Amino acid sequence: MPENAHPDDAAGAPRTADTAIRYLDAIEDLLARARVANRDSIPAAASIIADTVERDGLIQTFGSGHSQLLALEAAGRAGGYAGVQVIFDPGMGRSEQVEGYARSLLRDHVLAPPDCLIIASNSGRNPAPVDMALAGREAGVPIIAITALDYARGNKSRHSSGKRLHDLADVVLDTCGPPGDAVLGIEGAPVAAGATSTVLGAALLNAVLVESVAELVRRGMEPPLVRSYNLDGSEAHNERMFARYRSRVHTVI
Repeated sequence: MPENAHPDDAAGAPRTADTAIRYLDAIEDLLARARVANRDSIPAAASIIADTVERDGLIQTFGSGHSQLLALEAAGRAGGYAGVQVIFDPGMGRSEQVEGYARSLLRDHVLAPPDCLIIASNSGRNPAPVDMALAGREAGVPIIAITALDYARGNKSRHSSGKRLHDLADVVLDTCGPPGDAVLGIEGAPVAAGATSTVLGAALLNAVLVESVAELVRRGMEPPLVRSYNLDGSEAHNERMFARYRSRVHTVI
């Protein structure tokens, strides 16, 4: 082995994953920032969710493109609520810049109190999330936005109203993500790498959901939560949870 060579540089030895560690460090830093930035918005969003569940409403979720991953994150998950309706985007973001497209998705859904609406959009500027938020406001349902607030504020809206998602939300969950989403500059790579919005958004969303569960317990209500189907005895419990929503929630995929 040459002098001063790293042991991992030996033939067949594993190399240290320095860039991966940089990414994980960046995520930890952003999560710490998001924890502080959302000190007030997490309980505010949790209160909206708890009110919705207590009043037998649906938690409706929407995201376009990769933001749809956050809409799906809330639905049918172990430890999550049974009464979640995803407003599914079959175009997977291909039409998120087309004004009016998101409203066409609502032909199969009803937005009305006591439901609430969670909308995820990292930049918050495209017509699809803005249209969905406008429809939610017209329907009188509270809106929770998941977005990178500084990034969104630094961009002009692509919607004719001039609005961005955070302008229309009752509560904003700020991921504190960087402009363009990717967080790492890597020498030799033409653009930054390492997306952050899904990791950060999912963490904030689940923080809100568990806080809302605790709030319902404080109110003396059994939260209608899904138990993992990989645990024995879950079928009877989940049947009871889903039964109350079966006529209102329909499968999207």
